[in-house]
Amino acid sequence: MAIEKACPFFILGRHGSLSFLRGQIFQSGISKKRPDVATIKGNGIEIYYEEHGEGQPLLLIQGLSYATPMWYWQVAGLMDSFRVITFDNRGSGQSAKPDIPYSMKMFADDAVSLLDALKISQVSVLGISMGGIIAQEVALSYPGRVTHLILCSTLFGGSTASQPDTETLAYLAEYQESVSDELSRLEIAYGTAPGFGERHPDRVAALVEFKRQSRPPRFAYFRQLMSAMGYVSETRLPSLSIPTLIIAGSEDRIIPPDNSRRLHQIIPNSKIKVFDNAGHHVHIEYPEEFNQAVIEFLSPTSIPGRLTI
Repeated sequence: MAIEKACPFFILGRHGSLSFLRGQIFQSGISKKRPDVATIKGNGIEIYYEEHGEGQPLLLIQGLSYATPMWYWQVAGLMDSFRVITFDNRGSGQSAKPDIPYSMKMFADDAVSLLDALKISQVSVLGISMGGIIAQEVALSYPGRVTHLILCSTLFGGSTASQPDTETLAYLAEYQESVSDELSRLEIAYGTAPGFGERHPDRVAALVEFKRQSRPPRFAYFRQLMSAMGYVSETRLPSLSIPTLIIAGSEDRIIPPDNSRRLHQIIPNSKIKVFDNAGHHVHIEYPEEFNQAVIEFLSPTSIPGRLTI
């Protein structure tokens, strides 16, 4: 069943509720089981999480300022194949937002505390953008816990990383806690390839609603941003031995795709897939193709290096 047909996003304009939207996964027939939604106390904070589906556990880690609903397209497309676990990073969504310095190790410890609470000893991890940095740190700090690593629209940090242009850097620095539909649409335009909004107005409407309902406070946004900007993993990544898939969009303005190519060069046993005419939010621009790449990578018959494009 195609995601777009199963989950018509125009319902957002009438209902405007993230809980209603999550319920669509169950009500539409994509899932025969209601999602498990809860909060746990881990690493000293309250962490909100959701579980969808059954089978091999797959932990999804979201990026800067974003919350669980931004994984909607992946939950809908992956829950038939995996036990999909999503959660809100500290500073985002329904998790705690302590006004203290954050670090990638702190984010990684949060994620592993959730796995401990769910009694999951090993897991595949998929992270996007800042979530990809957190995923790196989980794999590096807890090597026995991660069986497969998927890094999307992300980087390793440091002076050798490819930086966005000055206009995009200025956009990232001008975060506004109060969000209008116009601002949300501008942010979506930065995160997607040209023409996405015209091709997918219903998807844009969903993203606008997600942003409106889960906008973090300004201090939390910058706590996250500063922790990401201070992270460097380049010299540690060659120690990874687990299968790794790297995904990027050819038109990513926020984290240029050269960073993904460099990740592929320095991480042993890695594959790379670059989507043409896709931006930073490649997983939302091409959800079915993205999900299929994840499913194929996590298949027992996956062959190292075969997915390089």
